Order: sequence, then structure tokens, then C-alpha cells
Amino acid sequence: TCGYDLREMEGSAASSTECTVSEDFAALAPFRFLAFGTSTLVFPWKATFRLFKSLLLSKHMWIRPQWPNNWVGTMSVTQRHGVTKIFSKLRNEGSYDLRVFTKFVHELLSPLRVIPRLSIIELHSFSLLLSKAGMPRQMVEALCYLEPPKKSIKGASLFEGRPPTLFSNEDVADFLDVDTETVLGLIDAGVLQTPTRAAPGFDIDQVLHAQEFISGNLIKLTELVELVGFPLDSQDKYMSTLLPPWNPRHSTDFRVRVEHLKDIQLILMSRMSDQNQTCATWRLGDLARHEEHPFHLVATGVALVLSGTIQPVAWRPPHAWSDLIFNKEDRELVLGHPETSSLADWPPLVQEGACSTPIIFGVLANGKIVCMDGIESNGAERYK
Repeated sequence: TCGYDLREMEGSAASSTECTVSEDFAALAPFRFLAFGTSTLVFPWKATFRLFKSLLLSKHMWIRPQWPNNWVGTMSVTQRHGVTKIFSKLRNEGSYDLRVFTKFVHELLSPLRVIPRLSIIELHSFSLLLSKAGMPRQMVEALCYLEPPKKSIKGASLFEGRPPTLFSNEDVADFLDVDTETVLGLIDAGVLQTPTRAAPGFDIDQVLHAQEFISGNLIKLTELVELVGFPLDSQDKYMSTLLPPWNPRHSTDFRVRVEHLKDIQLILMSRMSDQNQTCATWRLGDLARHEEHPFHLVATGVALVLSGTIQPVAWRPPHAWSDLIFNKEDRELVLGHPETSSLADWPPLVQEGACSTPIIFGVLANGKIVCMDGIESNGAERYK
């Protein structure tokens, strides 16, 4: 349909199942899928082709805040054949088992798994596919979750049509069992909206969402051992910049937003060097373990990666910050960086074309992630 002469493309051998997959697409008919291992769903050909297009994207494309509009036409037959092979693994007696694709997505985004919150890969891949790939919601849920996702409870059903009336910040604080500074932080974060003259009380569904936000989207510093690779507390020097507290109004609440940590992991994924790994490499955690404040050195290395000053050549599972691997020439940059420097004082060192990986997300400035290309991502502010 694109008008390209297929005779000019280099071919590759295919199995009988892969040929069957090609025939299924050539039929332009709806596809049958097995969702969550048991349910049978039927989706139109167009939705299935969008799944095919999503699988064509490289890992670097998957972690971009925006996907390109057209990319299939630029892919080689070998690349398209690779996706056909994935579909052949999905095919089961005329249907396609989406659990295989779910495992593919989880492996692709595996560095997010080290963030200590359940379903973080599912939530991110769901948001990504729903907003960028244009596939039906029911299909995206089956693609991203191994089990049907739980729906948020609505206040009307929870309280049988008679939810409590919460007029003031103090009322909300009592309902959530938090202090008023936390309620103000929820308002600042856009989780809650203050009452108006037309609607004098807090929306109960927003309050219930705030309850989920507090329990699922905020992480204590003591929970970050697996992500960082070392224990840390509120006394660490980089706490207010690399790990900014979610609520500046609260002087003793040092919890960090999950979205912020997720953005850092995605940036680190995008910063991986395409160059060959040399024999002389070192692991960030091995260097930090000899320091009096190991988190300080790990934070310095991560910040240098985020700014584009250095590039890791490998990242071993479980993909903690301490698992980043660098070439030997970058060792002195990490060790020699002034300990008293603030991330907020560092200039944006990354420029387009400076790295093998395209600049997508940006650097840390004033404790927040900003976008070097002017594109806003979740939890990020536009770079000015």
C-alpha cells in the first residue's frame, strides 16, 4: 500500500508460523487475542498494526517522551522480520497470546523495577502505549498487565451515596490521617483542588485519590537502598537536589515522588553509550564503597550522567545507580568533582549531538528535571 517496490528489498528466511503471521496481516481482518491467559478479545486490524509498529521501536525510542509519527517506512526487512518473529511467539491456534508481549515490555523497561513500588512498569507502559501508540484502552491493559488492573474506588460506591463532607484543610487532614502541611502539599502538587463558592467542599474522589497518592507515589529515603545501592538518610548532601522532597512546605517530610525517580531511571537508560566497552572499566558502587559517604559519590556519578558529562558503557541488573559501569577515563571526573557543588549550580552541559543517544529528557536544575528540547514529560518542567 505504500508503493514501495518489494523486489528492491533484501529478503530473509522465515518459518512457517512467521509466514502465517504475515498472511494474517495481509487478510486485513480483525485479530483475536488471548488476554490475561483466558479472555478472548477481538481488535481491528488497525489496532493490531499499531502494536506491530510499537514493537519496531528501539529501546531508546521507547523511553522518549514523544514517539515519531512515521517510522515503519524507514525500517529494513530484517527489522520488520524481527517483529514478525515476536508475533509468531504470540500466536496460539489462531489467536495471539498477549502475555508474551507483556513479558517483552517488562524486559524492555526492567531498570524501572528497582524502584520499590508495585506495578511501576505496568503503569508506565500503560500510559506510554495509551497516549503514544493510539491503541484501544482494553488492548493496552491486556498488553501491560499480567492480571486485570484494579479500578479506583469511587466515593459514591464506597460510602453508598453519602460520602463525608470535607470543607476545610483540617477536615481532609483528619480524613487522611496526615497533618495540614501534607494537605497543602497535595494541593500544590495538583492532587487536590481547593473548594470554591460553587463547590464548597473537597471532592471525595480527589481525596480518595490523594490517599492512593500518599501510599503509592511517595517513597521514604530509607526505602531507596535497592535503587541507590547504599543506605541514605536526610543528612546526605545531595538529598535536596538529586532527591528533592515532594513537599517543600514540610520541613521533616523527605519523601520523594515516584515519578521523579522514574524520570531519572529513564534518563539514565537514554544516556547509555553505544560505544564498545573497553577492558578497563569500573563500577560506580565499587568506587563508592571506599568513601565515608558512599551515597554522595554515587549521586555525583549519577548527576554527571544526567548532565551528559560522562556516559555509562553498561548497566548491570538489578539496575541500581551503583550498578552503572564506566570507562576508566571517567573515574577521575567522578572522584575529582567538588563535593560542595550543588546540582542546581551546574550548567546544562548537554547539547544536541554531544552524545550518541539523542537528547530527550534533560538535566537536573533547581532540584527538578527539565527538558532540553522544550518537550514536557511527566513530572518535568519546560526548559527555558
